[in-house]
Amino acid sequence: MHPRVAELIDLLSRERAALLAAVASIPAADLDRRPAPDAWSVGELLDHLEQVEAGTARLLARRLARAREAGLPAEEETSSVLGRLSREELAARAPREAPDFVRPRPGTVAERALGELQRSRDALLEVLRDGDGLALGQVRATHATLGELDLYQWIAFIAHHEARHVAQLERIAAALAQTPG
Repeated sequence: MHPRVAELIDLLSRERAALLAAVASIPAADLDRRPAPDAWSVGELLDHLEQVEAGTARLLARRLARAREAGLPAEEETSSVLGRLSREELAARAPREAPDFVRPRPGTVAERALGELQRSRDALLEVLRDGDGLALGQVRATHATLGELDLYQWIAFIAHHEARHVAQLERIAAALAQTPG
Protein backbone atom coordinates (compact mmCIF):
# COMPACT_ATOMS: atom_id res chain seq x y z
CA MET A 1 0.00 0.00 0.00
CA HIS A 2 1.29 3.46 -0.87
CA PRO A 3 2.41 5.43 2.23
CA ARG A 4 0.05 8.32 1.45
CA VAL A 5 -2.95 6.02 1.27
CA ALA A 6 -1.83 4.21 4.42
CA GLU A 7 -1.55 7.43 6.42
CA LEU A 8 -5.03 8.54 5.31
CA ILE A 9 -6.53 5.18 6.25
CA ASP A 10 -4.85 5.51 9.65
CA LEU A 11 -6.27 9.02 10.08
CA LEU A 12 -9.76 7.82 9.15
CA SER A 13 -9.45 4.91 11.59
CA ARG A 14 -8.33 7.12 14.49
CA GLU A 15 -11.13 9.63 13.99
CA ARG A 16 -13.76 6.91 13.59
CA ALA A 17 -12.56 5.24 16.80
CA ALA A 18 -12.94 8.56 18.64
CA LEU A 19 -16.43 9.01 17.18
CA LEU A 20 -17.54 5.51 18.17
CA ALA A 21 -16.10 5.96 21.68
CA ALA A 22 -18.09 9.18 22.06
CA VAL A 23 -21.27 7.43 20.90
CA ALA A 24 -20.62 4.51 23.26
CA SER A 25 -20.33 6.92 26.20
CA ILE A 26 -23.96 7.95 25.77
CA PRO A 27 -26.66 5.69 27.23
CA ALA A 28 -28.44 3.71 24.50
CA ALA A 29 -31.79 5.08 25.65
CA ASP A 30 -30.59 8.61 24.84
CA LEU A 31 -29.17 8.05 21.36
CA ASP A 32 -32.35 9.01 19.56
CA ARG A 33 -33.40 11.76 21.96
CA ARG A 34 -32.85 15.38 21.06
CA PRO A 35 -31.34 17.46 23.86
CA ALA A 36 -33.43 20.44 22.66
CA PRO A 37 -36.19 20.81 20.06
CA ASP A 38 -33.85 22.53 17.57
CA ALA A 39 -30.84 20.25 18.20
CA TRP A 40 -29.89 16.97 16.56
CA SER A 41 -30.01 13.66 18.35
CA VAL A 42 -26.97 11.38 18.25
CA GLY A 43 -28.73 9.28 15.61
CA GLU A 44 -29.40 12.35 13.49
CA LEU A 45 -25.78 13.46 13.77
CA LEU A 46 -24.63 9.99 12.67
CA ASP A 47 -27.03 10.15 9.72
CA HIS A 48 -25.52 13.50 8.71
CA LEU A 49 -22.00 12.05 8.87
CA GLU A 50 -23.08 9.07 6.77
CA GLN A 51 -24.64 11.27 4.11
CA VAL A 52 -21.51 13.43 3.86
CA GLU A 53 -19.20 10.42 3.69
CA ALA A 54 -21.35 8.43 1.25
CA GLY A 55 -21.73 11.43 -1.05
CA THR A 56 -18.00 12.06 -0.93
CA ALA A 57 -17.26 8.41 -1.72
CA ARG A 58 -19.55 8.54 -4.78
CA LEU A 59 -18.05 11.82 -5.98
CA LEU A 60 -14.47 10.62 -5.56
CA ALA A 61 -15.20 7.27 -7.20
CA ARG A 62 -16.53 9.09 -10.29
CA ARG A 63 -13.62 11.51 -10.39
CA LEU A 64 -11.08 8.72 -9.93
CA ALA A 65 -12.66 6.65 -12.71
CA ARG A 66 -12.47 9.62 -15.09
CA ALA A 67 -8.88 10.32 -14.12
CA ARG A 68 -7.90 6.68 -14.68
CA GLU A 69 -9.52 6.73 -18.12
CA ALA A 70 -7.54 9.88 -18.90
CA GLY A 71 -4.30 8.13 -17.94
CA LEU A 72 -3.74 9.12 -14.30
CA PRO A 73 -0.07 8.39 -13.61
CA ALA A 74 1.46 6.52 -10.69
CA GLU A 75 2.18 8.42 -7.50
CA GLU A 76 5.84 9.32 -7.34
CA GLU A 77 5.79 11.24 -4.05
CA THR A 78 5.88 9.60 -0.64
CA SER A 79 5.82 12.69 1.58
CA SER A 80 2.94 13.11 4.01
CA VAL A 81 -0.31 14.58 2.74
CA LEU A 82 -1.80 15.20 6.17
CA GLY A 83 -0.80 18.86 6.19
CA ARG A 84 -2.67 19.62 2.97
CA LEU A 85 -5.87 20.16 4.94
CA SER A 86 -5.37 20.48 8.65
CA ARG A 87 -7.80 19.78 11.43
CA GLU A 88 -7.05 23.23 12.85
CA GLU A 89 -7.89 24.84 9.52
CA LEU A 90 -11.35 23.30 9.61
CA ALA A 91 -11.84 23.89 13.33
CA ALA A 92 -11.11 27.61 12.85
CA ARG A 93 -14.02 27.95 10.45
CA ALA A 94 -17.30 29.06 11.92
CA PRO A 95 -19.83 26.23 12.19
CA ARG A 96 -22.36 26.37 9.42
CA GLU A 97 -25.80 24.94 9.01
CA ALA A 98 -25.77 21.71 7.05
CA PRO A 99 -27.21 22.02 3.54
CA ASP A 100 -30.50 20.25 2.96
CA PHE A 101 -28.91 17.36 1.05
CA VAL A 102 -26.93 16.27 4.14
CA ARG A 103 -29.44 17.10 6.86
CA PRO A 104 -30.71 14.17 8.92
CA ARG A 105 -33.52 12.25 7.32
CA PRO A 106 -36.87 11.89 9.09
CA GLY A 107 -37.17 8.77 11.21
CA THR A 108 -33.42 8.31 11.62
CA VAL A 109 -32.45 6.01 14.47
CA ALA A 110 -28.93 5.66 15.82
CA GLU A 111 -28.65 1.89 15.39
CA ARG A 112 -29.48 2.07 11.70
CA ALA A 113 -27.32 5.18 11.22
CA LEU A 114 -24.32 3.35 12.70
CA GLY A 115 -24.75 0.55 10.17
CA GLU A 116 -25.08 3.02 7.31
CA LEU A 117 -22.01 4.87 8.56
CA GLN A 118 -20.01 1.65 8.35
CA ARG A 119 -21.21 1.10 4.78
CA SER A 120 -20.21 4.64 3.80
CA ARG A 121 -16.77 4.05 5.31
CA ASP A 122 -16.42 0.83 3.36
CA ALA A 123 -17.25 2.73 0.16
CA LEU A 124 -14.71 5.44 0.94
CA LEU A 125 -12.02 2.85 1.68
CA GLU A 126 -12.84 1.15 -1.62
CA VAL A 127 -12.08 4.42 -3.42
CA LEU A 128 -8.72 4.58 -1.66
CA ARG A 129 -7.93 0.97 -2.51
CA ASP A 130 -8.93 1.57 -6.12
CA GLY A 131 -6.61 4.57 -6.33
CA ASP A 132 -3.76 3.07 -4.33
CA GLY A 133 -0.47 3.86 -6.04
CA LEU A 134 -1.91 6.51 -8.34
CA ALA A 135 -1.26 10.27 -8.24
CA LEU A 136 -4.39 11.07 -6.25
CA GLY A 137 -3.32 14.68 -5.81
CA GLN A 138 -4.28 15.13 -9.45
CA VAL A 139 -7.87 13.98 -8.84
CA ARG A 140 -9.86 17.08 -7.93
CA ALA A 141 -13.39 18.10 -7.04
CA THR A 142 -14.91 21.27 -5.64
CA HIS A 143 -16.21 21.39 -2.08
CA ALA A 144 -19.07 23.85 -1.49
CA THR A 145 -17.20 25.91 1.12
CA LEU A 146 -13.57 24.80 0.94
CA GLY A 147 -13.18 25.19 -2.82
CA GLU A 148 -11.19 22.83 -5.00
CA LEU A 149 -9.69 19.90 -3.10
CA ASP A 150 -7.62 17.00 -4.31
CA LEU A 151 -8.54 13.45 -3.36
CA TYR A 152 -6.06 13.42 -0.47
CA GLN A 153 -7.65 16.59 0.93
CA TRP A 154 -11.16 15.17 0.53
CA ILE A 155 -10.21 12.13 2.62
CA ALA A 156 -8.64 14.35 5.28
CA PHE A 157 -11.81 16.47 5.22
CA ILE A 158 -13.94 13.41 6.04
CA ALA A 159 -11.70 12.55 9.01
CA HIS A 160 -11.60 16.13 10.29
CA HIS A 161 -15.34 16.54 9.78
CA GLU A 162 -15.92 13.54 12.04
CA ALA A 163 -13.52 14.99 14.63
CA ARG A 164 -15.45 18.25 14.61
CA HIS A 165 -18.66 16.35 15.26
CA VAL A 166 -17.12 14.38 18.14
CA ALA A 167 -17.04 17.69 20.01
CA GLN A 168 -20.72 18.14 19.12
CA LEU A 169 -21.47 14.63 20.43
CA GLU A 170 -19.84 15.57 23.71
CA ARG A 171 -22.07 18.65 23.95
CA ILE A 172 -25.14 16.54 23.12
CA ALA A 173 -24.19 14.05 25.84
CA ALA A 174 -23.76 16.82 28.42
CA ALA A 175 -27.10 18.36 27.49
CA LEU A 176 -28.88 14.98 27.61
CA ALA A 177 -27.43 14.34 31.07
CA GLN A 178 -28.97 17.66 32.21
CA THR A 179 -32.45 16.94 30.82
CA PRO A 180 -34.47 13.98 32.08
CA GLY A 181 -35.65 11.61 29.37
